Amino acid sequence: MVEAFEKTPIGQPRRFPMAVEDVFHDARQGERPAVEDLVSTFGSEDVAEATRTILGEAASS
Repeated sequence: MVEAFEKTPIGQPRRFPMAVEDVFHDARQGERPAVEDLVSTFGSEDVAEATRTILGEAASS
């Protein structure tokens, strides 16, 4: 998924599928973080914004 995201041509909107539209503290156990934790980590409680941050960091690693 990250590879497809990275290969999006410059100037085109990046679209990516999500298996689940949520952010997890521990995905294996299905633990979701508190809203306060989302805001302190990603600067927003918006899942789409958190996803863009996660994929952006993964693409630059």
